[in-house]
Amino acid sequence: MFAFPGVDISAAELAAARRRGARALAQGSASALPLATGSTDLVVCSMALMVPADLPGVLAEIHRVLAPGGALIATVPANRALRPADRGVLVGLFTALGRRLHDPNDDRLTQLPALLASADVRPIADNTAS
Repeated sequence: MFAFPGVDISAAELAAARRRGARALAQGSASALPLATGSTDLVVCSMALMVPADLPGVLAEIHRVLAPGGALIATVPANRALRPADRGVLVGLFTALGRRLHDPNDDRLTQLPALLASADVRPIADNTAS
């Protein structure tokens, strides 16, 4: 069995994880992970890289906590995070509010390989659907 720290900025999400049996949880930001430098072999980031305002800073922070030879497993939306049907409904709502529907890193994710390289994180696989 593997032991791993879980980090989330949301106290409510951490409480939900504890109720499901997760241990070794810490509240923290992806831009300032509460982990020592080089302290983990694996970082898993599922559908979250499109959210942080400072994506290059978050990738640098992930690099900081990874041990030499460590890995980042990340999932990101191939196009956009929302299904087309959901998008249609929300675009109308956001337009009525005078706002644009987007994730902060929609445009940056198109340059993800370059961002990873600048953070010294080397991709070993890309399962992008064609």
